[in-house]
Parts: sequence; structure tokens; C-alpha cells
Amino acid sequence: MLRKKTLSFPHHTLSGKEASGIAKIQPPQIYQEVGKSPHEVVSRLQQRNISKLLYIHGTFAGNDLTGIARNLSRISPLLTRRLQLDRTLKEWSKRGVDTISGSQGNFPEAYITQVNQFLRAGHSNPQTAPIQASRFAWSGENHHLGRLHGALSLHQTLTELNRDLQADQRVLIFAHSHGGNLLALLTLLNHSNSQIKRKLIRHLSVSSTGTQEQPTSSDLATLINSCTELPNIDIVTLGTPLRYRWSPSQQRRLIHVINHRAVIEQDPHRTAFPNLFNPLDLSGLGDIIQQLGIGGSDFPPTILTPSERKQEKKLSKILESSVRRKDYFKKLNLGRRESCDGESILLDYRDIEPTEAPKLFGHAVYTLDRLIPFHLALASVELG
Repeated sequence: MLRKKTLSFPHHTLSGKEASGIAKIQPPQIYQEVGKSPHEVVSRLQQRNISKLLYIHGTFAGNDLTGIARNLSRISPLLTRRLQLDRTLKEWSKRGVDTISGSQGNFPEAYITQVNQFLRAGHSNPQTAPIQASRFAWSGENHHLGRLHGALSLHQTLTELNRDLQADQRVLIFAHSHGGNLLALLTLLNHSNSQIKRKLIRHLSVSSTGTQEQPTSSDLATLINSCTELPNIDIVTLGTPLRYRWSPSQQRRLIHVINHRAVIEQDPHRTAFPNLFNPLDLSGLGDIIQQLGIGGSDFPPTILTPSERKQEKKLSKILESSVRRKDYFKKLNLGRRESCDGESILLDYRDIEPTEAPKLFGHAVYTLDRLIPFHLALASVELG
């Protein structure tokens, strides 16, 4: 019988004792000027050996919001593989999300096309290949288990990208919302030794009846054990809530961008407690979803998958052992914006997009297609 708390991953506690991170308030005009020249942006990225771009969406913009496709693979792997049921469901689901939301808190194919057009416009060296952008889709579920599956699938995608990279080339990743927490979790898994991975697998190897069972080759065990090496990556998160910490090896190549409006004179880095009963008050605070998405805001997996609900319960103790739902509003009241890891850049998007910045509670502005040059310029300037 495993003891409680035998395994715990580092996470943001959002307590008064937690050390502050590095944060700075930047005027957006710095990046606007650089972004006017595709040649300058692409040149800066190439000087940093960036050869691939990858865009990761956040929660509710995914391809399996209920986990149905994943559970079809688990219940009947042979039939699902032959008929490609999970793949078909994911494609339909993602196509529907892209049609409804467009680039509002999402990275549709049209967005990636525009990124590649900008990169080609700035490419001037015929001796080198232009930087190529693509996107990564995951379920978009709002719980630990969905993010764990997403992180492990992301590792497979990065492994495939790494095959096309030379030794000094890098991948630049833009991750919106909880897409950033996929990456945080992935860096922690990659940084974990084999003993920690074995413990994690034992914790998650629980059947629907609550008894221990041997993991099969098709479940999480194989994916967790294979998570051993990442390509050279630079990361820009966009409105990512403070949840999991990041591995020490990623600190120098990690930037968090947050839509923020300074409203507390004593501490301009903090945000005010959101008055959810007055939407007009929310428009002046910046990204409310980044603030609300802290520990305690997850949804449970569907009641149709009791084994996953048990796994989720165990994961919550492993990944966020300090989180108690009754402390949610207390932690929310701290108004914490910056991560403990990397550097957080606080931008008032109303200075450049006054009508779009408040939409989706300030959380959708990051993925506007007309801000593609702006965010590429930001990455080219801030990544050391």
C-alpha cells in the first residue's frame, strides 16, 4: 500500500511564503516597432538558431473536450485502431472548434498559414531554409489527467520535430493558456529520474474497481517512461495560469506574457480581486482567466469513466498537493501574476487593441492573427 504524499511534483502554492518571480511591465510599443519589419524579426530569430515554430492552444479549444476519443482507444484498442475512430472524432471536434471560435483563444490552420507567410516574407537568405510553423492539438480538457495526456502526446510531437533539427537548432513554442501548463508538466517529467517515473506509474495504475493492475504497453506507462529527452526549445506562454512549476533547465529560455493593467498603486504587478458580478469592472483588469485558472478551478473527468476519476484524484495530490478548494478565493485575492520560473512580461493590450483586449475576459487577445508580428517580435527581442 502506497503512503500518502510519497510523490509530489513542484507547483505554485500561491501562499504568502512563496517567493516572488521576475516580472516587468513593458510598453507594447517596443515590440510593435520591431514587428513592422519581417526581415528584422526573422533575422533575430535565426540569430537565436530558431528553425521551427510550434503553437499550442489552451483549454476548451481542443479536439477531445470530453475525453471520449481517448477512452474509445482504451476500451477497444483494436477496433478503434482499425476504424480510426479516435482520430476521426478528434478531427471533427477540432474542426468544429476552429469553425466556431476562429482565432479567439485558438490557433486555427488559417492562423498558422499567416505565420508562415510572415516568416517567408522575412526570409532573405537563399542558402538556408525558411523557419516553418505548425500547431499541436490536444484534448483541451480542464483537469490534470487531460493535461498529462496532452504533455505526453506533445513529447511525441517534439521528438518527431527533433529528427529534422541540426545539433544547434531550436524550436520556439507559443503556448496559450493551459497549453503552457502542458509544457511545464513536460519539462518536469523530462527532468524526473526513473524512480520518480516508476512511482508516478504505480499511482496511476488503478482499475475502475480501485485495485492495482499492471500497466499495459498502450497506456500511460510507456509514454511516461519514454519521456527522456527534449529538443532545444524556447518557450513563450500567453496568459498561462500559475499551476505547475518548470524544470530548472528551462529557466533561461522561458517567457510568460500576461495581459495586465496596473490598478494597485502599491504593487503595480498585482491585479485586483475580480468582481464577477460586475462584468464592467473586469474589462479594466486584463486577463481574468489567467487569474481564475489557478489550482482549484479544474473540472472532474466525465462520470462515465470511473477509473479516470480515480486517476485524477491521485494526480491532484501528486501535482498540486497544497491545493484545497476552500482556499481558492483566498489565493485569488493575492492577485499574483508572475510565475516563480522564467520571466513574466506584463503588457497592457488595451494600448494596442482597445476593443479586442477585454474579450473573453481578457484572455483571447493573445491569439489575434493581426498580432502575429507583435508576438514574434516580442520573442525575438526577449529570448536571450
